[in-house]
Amino acid sequence: MLDQEAVVRLMEAMRENDIGEVLLQEGGKEGWKLRLVRPADGRQTAVTAAVVEAPVPAAAPVPAAQVPVAEPPGEIVTAPVVGIFYAAPSPESDPFVSLGQRVAEGDVLCIIEAMKLMNEVSSTAAGEIAEIYVRNGERVEFGQKLFRVVRPEL
Repeated sequence: MLDQEAVVRLMEAMRENDIGEVLLQEGGKEGWKLRLVRPADGRQTAVTAAVVEAPVPAAAPVPAAQVPVAEPPGEIVTAPVVGIFYAAPSPESDPFVSLGQRVAEGDVLCIIEAMKLMNEVSSTAAGEIAEIYVRNGERVEFGQKLFRVVRPEL
């Protein structure tokens, strides 16, 4: 079941990746459905529709106005799927990357295991690994920040 924090992260991932609509639907007797829609004109919006067929626990209210925190410069690499983050190809191997390491666009940064499938996550830019947001073996959510790659100064 999605909690309020997961819904907020999903909304942030939609904004950061310019995704217009997401529909998450669970089947079965106590099925549930969540539909998030961003308007095409780019104005700020909240969840436009949420249909729940199963009881959902009450969540704390979301503050009406939040001051956005300035993102440090660089390219943020996010999780493309929900799964387990692995920093190395095997437990006895060195990590794919470490802080301060230079990477090229397309270099493998980590693996995310989702439903027994190993998904390689590649760098979206050339530069230096400035931050690693998660630890080996941690569960990650779709759109969660994994790395910050700082492009070299020209």
